[in-house]
Amino acid sequence: MNSNLVQRKLFVALSSVVLLAQPALAATPVAQPAAKPLPTGTMLMPMQPKLDTYEPDAPNQAPKTSGTSSTQQQLIESENNNASSTVAESDPNELKPAPENVSAESGFEDDDSDLGLPPGAKLKGTIQLIADDTEFDQQTNTFLGTGNAIVLIGGEDSKLEADTILYDQNNQTIDARGAVRIYRNGQLTTGSAFKFKVNSDEYLITNPDTEIQGADIIARKSIGNSRNVAFSDGTMQMPTPFSFQRNAVFGPLGFLEETAEKHMHPDAYVPEHPSWKFKARRMVYERYKDVGNLTVLGGRVCFGKFSIPVGKIMTTVGGTNQRLQMPITPQIGNNLQMGGISFGPSFNYGVGTNGVFRVIPMMQIGGRNSTSGSSQTGQIGAGARISYEGQKLSTQIAYGTVSNLVVGDLRYNFTRSTKFQMGVNRFIEDGIFGARRPRYIAEAVNLRGTTKIPYLASVTFRTSGGWASDDPNLLNLTPEYKKLFNMPVTDKITKAMRFEEQINASTLPLFAYGDNKLGAKLGLSAGAALRGYSTGDAMLMAQVGPVLNLYLKRLRVNTGYFQSGVKGQSPFVFDQFINGSQSTYVQGDLKICKFLTVGTSIGYNLNAKLLTNRSISAAIGPEDMKFIFLYDTIRGINRYGFDVLFGQPIPYNKLVLKNSPDQGQLGSGI
Repeated sequence: MNSNLVQRKLFVALSSVVLLAQPALAATPVAQPAAKPLPTGTMLMPMQPKLDTYEPDAPNQAPKTSGTSSTQQQLIESENNNASSTVAESDPNELKPAPENVSAESGFEDDDSDLGLPPGAKLKGTIQLIADDTEFDQQTNTFLGTGNAIVLIGGEDSKLEADTILYDQNNQTIDARGAVRIYRNGQLTTGSAFKFKVNSDEYLITNPDTEIQGADIIARKSIGNSRNVAFSDGTMQMPTPFSFQRNAVFGPLGFLEETAEKHMHPDAYVPEHPSWKFKARRMVYERYKDVGNLTVLGGRVCFGKFSIPVGKIMTTVGGTNQRLQMPITPQIGNNLQMGGISFGPSFNYGVGTNGVFRVIPMMQIGGRNSTSGSSQTGQIGAGARISYEGQKLSTQIAYGTVSNLVVGDLRYNFTRSTKFQMGVNRFIEDGIFGARRPRYIAEAVNLRGTTKIPYLASVTFRTSGGWASDDPNLLNLTPEYKKLFNMPVTDKITKAMRFEEQINASTLPLFAYGDNKLGAKLGLSAGAALRGYSTGDAMLMAQVGPVLNLYLKRLRVNTGYFQSGVKGQSPFVFDQFINGSQSTYVQGDLKICKFLTVGTSIGYNLNAKLLTNRSISAAIGPEDMKFIFLYDTIRGINRYGFDVLFGQPIPYNKLVLKNSPDQGQLGSGI
């Protein structure tokens, strides 16, 4: 009986083969097979070598790892994902070796450096091969498992499955083909054929298709090691669409309602044929970060053949925080509502995990002088704004020479329902009284509500308390706005503590017809506020009235009438009740086409026969990129903003996956 046959029979009697080797299998997270079809290729993440004690050998002696002739690195590239289940030296579909060394940051390097292991190092861990049919070839020193083949890595939570697995002891390679599945720490990676060297720390794979933190990555090839992985010429699909906005809390009525839904459920609003695309030259994903883990370099917004560079962008993949940060962005508006139009570049700097610090030099055109109250239409001056925006704290301060006014605010969110707010010459939200403009204010505000009261759609409560200072000159925005207030004869400035409780409620529809495309709903709305001041003054206000919502396809109308009553008075001018005992309002918009929606809002004091509000607004652009404009003629304020939705794959030239920090460097040559 020849020696080959003896060896084969002995090997068949064994249920597994245990060999000394370095554990080197790992896999990046991918979606479970039930969620999407198996990818045609994937990525192997090598484990770090684990060294045991060793003894130096004689010169030129090979390390004492069984079957290992060298510890030199060798990278393997998969040339055919449909390779046959058997391996032969003359097989034209055999996976070819790649260049000797690869750097994820610099590309290919043709040197002969070794792994850096000490001579004679013994590696912990074992490889166990199990299959329906196992075979050992003494001449080639290879083990072959055919049919439901499995390789287990001793001491590691790793398992490799395939139709056929060949382990070559001479060069320490494992060749797996057919329905390849790799499990690593509960994660699954799939493919059709892989060949890798168990002692190698670097690798090369063609046509990788993998998933990282919910983001799907497809590329032409990838190279990597335990520290970094670089993908070339592919796309990255974010786990959820991006919906990013600026000043999107105003605009046409129907647009505001749709924007709220879009922000909550962006997947439902991603168009099948987007009007614009985004592509990147380089992207760096730092997987060890929870926030700000994706940096985009050389990004461009493309409209057909026309494109606009947007510079560096930072955002988060795999989390709920999708704040986008760019180094320079344009800024246009009222510069904290001080009047006129101000515009300039915003220089943005990241602070901490999710904070942004902005410095904005501006040019101001027009406005109203805060001292004299005179209009400065057409006058040109300079301005600036400095701001910080974080998860809990946001603050900003601005100045314009035309208005000769310093405006600032600060907000700190203690909880989702409780905040502290300050303002200097700034319009500040005041519940059912609307935005008002004190000289100074500092107060704590608690907002809470419920939708569980029978027959009521919602009930909200607003409790606030703090200190405020008045300045009647701040109400000289326009002659129409000044008439709404009972202006004092003198310029006396009042300072006092103010405590307030508000309640606002709306009923379920008392009458409803049709739907939200063509129909009508009628309900009731009511509100009340009780205020007390450290001056000894007090004021009680209550209002109630019907509210009608009309849906006429492209036309959306909301109108109401209120009967109000006021007892007592406020020592301040800025927080007076200006709607009168009888008032009405109309809000509406018309969707002219998918690229343009125009709207208006009108409020009217029937007793004083004065307009309390009059504004025009517009939302311009395709469905996935809207620009917003509003002009309030009563207050003389114009505002600008945008609402952008993006959910398509991002093409890139190079994407680097970083597994460990390197002092904030994004890698040379990336």
